[in-house]
Amino acid sequence: ALARVLAKDAKALSEAGVRIIQIDEPFLAGYPDQVPLAVKAFNTIFDTIDHEKTVCAVHVCYGNRNARPLWEGHYDFLFPRIMDANIDQLVLEFARKGYDDLELIKKYVAKNGISLGLGVINVKNNDVETPEEIAARIRRALRVLPPERIMVNPDCGLRNLPSDIALAKLAVVAVLQTLEVDMTDDRCDLLEAGTGQGAHRLPSRRHSAGAGRRRGRDGRSRAGDMRHGCARP
Repeated sequence: ALARVLAKDAKALSEAGVRIIQIDEPFLAGYPDQVPLAVKAFNTIFDTIDHEKTVCAVHVCYGNRNARPLWEGHYDFLFPRIMDANIDQLVLEFARKGYDDLELIKKYVAKNGISLGLGVINVKNNDVETPEEIAARIRRALRVLPPERIMVNPDCGLRNLPSDIALAKLAVVAVLQTLEVDMTDDRCDLLEAGTGQGAHRLPSRRHSAGAGRRRGRDGRSRAGDMRHGCARP
């Protein structure tokens, strides 16, 4: 019943020109047996959406109560059932828990058309990431998916962080819009766009962080940009 109500709202938002609609589901990690039901609900919401106009995304994390996770583990509970969802993007928590689950993305998502919302900002501590740290995380994902299928964002919402810390973390992500990430070797080399300073020249493989186009399940490309973050409950 709730999914049908949300479907009406989602359709209205899409028709009003909203480019991305994201459904947050922070409890599946604690109730993995509910993944089939969640997929059914996602499809009820998103089946009425014109995916050419609006990117339909689902965020799954491990909870964010008082800046602490509710559960621990890996995303294997999601797969392969989540691939039955009519979504364009799967937004996952990585920065806090590590990037080993990119193997699951390689196994299940790489052959599909959906994109990955890559968590690169840990929202559960006050340590502000450096551009080099974030670039290294992006580079790991680029070994699994092409840049047009990666959206850079925080692990989850930042409401539990002090405002100055949250803004500082987001500012680092914003900086990456003016940097190019070079992934041709194991070093994390950054080139400031337009200056040539500190460049590690790799003409064969240099990508702008967050640049490119998103691609839906049907293989059709969609215009994209970097997501700086969104408030999640």
